[in-house]
Order: sequence, then structure tokens, then C-alpha cells
Amino acid sequence: MKQQSEWAVSPVVGVMLMLIVVIIIAAVVSGFAGGLVGGKNQQVPQITMDVSIANSGYWSTSYLKAEVTGTSAPINTRDLQIVTSWRKSFNNGSFVTGGATTTPGVVNFNVMYSPDGTYNYDLWRLTVPQGFGTGVGQGSALTGNSSLYLEGANNQGGATLYDLEHNQMQNPATPITNNSWWGNYYLQAGTEFFCQPFGGLNNGQPGAQYTVGYGVNPSPTSPAVRYQYVYSSSTAELCAVSMDGVTTGYPSSCTGATFLPYPTGNQVPDPEPTIYVPHLTGYWNPESYSIDQMQGVLGPNWNQLRAGDIVTMKLIHIPTGKIIWQRDVTVQGSVL
Repeated sequence: MKQQSEWAVSPVVGVMLMLIVVIIIAAVVSGFAGGLVGGKNQQVPQITMDVSIANSGYWSTSYLKAEVTGTSAPINTRDLQIVTSWRKSFNNGSFVTGGATTTPGVVNFNVMYSPDGTYNYDLWRLTVPQGFGTGVGQGSALTGNSSLYLEGANNQGGATLYDLEHNQMQNPATPITNNSWWGNYYLQAGTEFFCQPFGGLNNGQPGAQYTVGYGVNPSPTSPAVRYQYVYSSSTAELCAVSMDGVTTGYPSSCTGATFLPYPTGNQVPDPEPTIYVPHLTGYWNPESYSIDQMQGVLGPNWNQLRAGDIVTMKLIHIPTGKIIWQRDVTVQGSVL
């Protein structure tokens, strides 16, 4: 009789193979279930809003304005980035590109000035655009021009960023807050956010402007310089600011504004982009340059834009990385 040979897997090896298969299946099931849970916790919000961008060549009628018309639920701006990009072509065939990314908690405004021309002079560093209306702290309404007062700081004799940083409330009944800064308010139906080039004081009341900024009158007898920035004649600060260690007793001479060119060279990148009251670090000195609201959101050369140009604007939901809103916005002359 012919003997047959039979090959078989060792029982030990067989058990190991079965265990490996079971572990693989368990890992796949666990990953799928985890994905379902994570997806539920990280739902992508929905938003509808109207955006307008204008460049009239003057600070008072140039702006970026957004009006939220609806959301799936209130959206914390702490979870949102604004990304803008644009390209402008000229008749000679050349072109220029621009844009910026706004991240909550990262400074994109840096100017030494007094918001009303008299008090609150400081190196103002914050994150714009500013919010107004529903979903924004005290819900102050947008009246056409923006003021960088801290909420609760009006008429409090010089409340500055130091007061916010160190929680020194000048009036306990009216706490000083920064609810209107990007990253600190919610977007929902009725919320507005707004940017404007530097130039106006006293909330932009008629005739209330500095002699430095965008499209301003350099002097009472000089015509406004359209589509251009007018800078301070000296890089020297007018007086001490919070970052110099000043805490009280701001002298009455601390008025007006010091507006300087956009940072270049060893002034960038900002080594303390999340610090509102910064410190001198090496050659970097935030008192030696300025970034206004429009530069912060549209890029340093935004003033090249004219009516008819296109700016692509996106809202990115940081937790999911998804674009939740995107539009190509046509620049206007002005509609305010």
C-alpha cells in the first residue's frame, strides 16, 4: 500500500495566526467606531454671510465688512481662521499678489496711538477683525467705523493693554474685556465683523482723523493723499507704553498716533505673536513698525486693490481643517 504524506500547520502556529487575525479585526472595528465618535464631536459647522470689501483711497470709506445671516449653531471664532488671497494685473503685464491668514490669538494689528486722540495711548496689539452685535460680549453695534477701545474702558482715564493683561479693573462694576477681538466672540445670525485702515479717531466722527494713516490729510492745509499711507516723520515713540513697564501715571502728552511702515527685515517674524504686552527680543522692536486692520486681514499691499478686483476669502474650521465658507469678493469703491 502506498503511504501518503500530509502536511499540516503546527497547532501553536495556527493559534498564533488566529490571534493575529482577531487583533487585526478588532483594530479595524475600533478605528471605525472611533471615527464615528470623533466625527460626531467634530461636526463641521455651516454659515452664510455677506461680505463687502471697499477701497476708496481714504481711511474713512475703505473697509472689509461681513454680516452673518445664518449658522447651524453659534460658531466660536476661536475655532476659525480667515484666509484671503488676491492677484492684481497691470496694463504693462506685471502683477502683484497679496493676502493674509488671520488666526485667533495671533496679533495682526500693531499701532501706537490713542483711540480718541487724548487718552488710552499705548502700543495696541490685538487680533482683528473686530466683532459687533449678537454673539459679541456686550454686543456693541457697528455704526460705520471701528474703535479699538477695550470694552468697559471708555472714560476710565487711560485704560490700556496693561490694564487688560494684569486684570486691573478701573471700574469693578464695568470690567475691562476684549470680547470684540477675533477669537473671543461667536458668529451667529446678526453678528458683524469689520476692518478699516488706520486714520480715524473718536470712532471716525466727521472731521476726526489723525495726520498719519491711510488717505489722510498730512496737515490742515494739505489735501488727502489718496491710496497711500502717510507715516510719522520719526520712528521715536511719543511716550512710554505698557511694554516699557509703565503701569500708572500716563502723562497728558501721550496723545495722537505714531504710524510707521509695515515690518520688514529683522522686524519679522514677530517672536511673540500671542503676547499683547510684549518684550524686546534681540533686534525686534514692535514700537518700530505698524500694522493696521486692513493690512492684517488683506496683506501689507492691500492698497493696490481697486474697484473690480477680486479677493478670495475663506473661513477655515480649525478643529476639522474644513473650509466652511468661501467667496470671490469683488472690491468696490465704497458703499458706506
